[in-house]
Amino acid sequence: MLVVASCSKDRDKGFVSATVRDSGDLSADGCGFLLDIDGVGEKRPDYLLSGFQQNGVRVKVKYHETGVLDTCGNAAPYRTFRLIAIDDIQRDL
Repeated sequence: MLVVASCSKDRDKGFVSATVRDSGDLSADGCGFLLDIDGVGEKRPDYLLSGFQQNGVRVKVKYHETGVLDTCGNAAPYRTFRLIAIDDIQRDL
């Protein structure tokens, strides 16, 4: 039993929990799909696999900052995000 728990912790190492949020279509003043990362806030991924593009889906994600500053929205005040690149993502069961 201890081995199983240990393996599970290793598998989750480096992942953070998040919720996928659909903020609306980029062409209609939205910001697309965002990740609301627990304890961090909203981050905008540079790419999100289509299988995860559902509002409210709980995920575990590994990511890194790209250093790219991006704005979205068609009118002021614009929303600004530092884009992230997703290294690994899975559903949070």
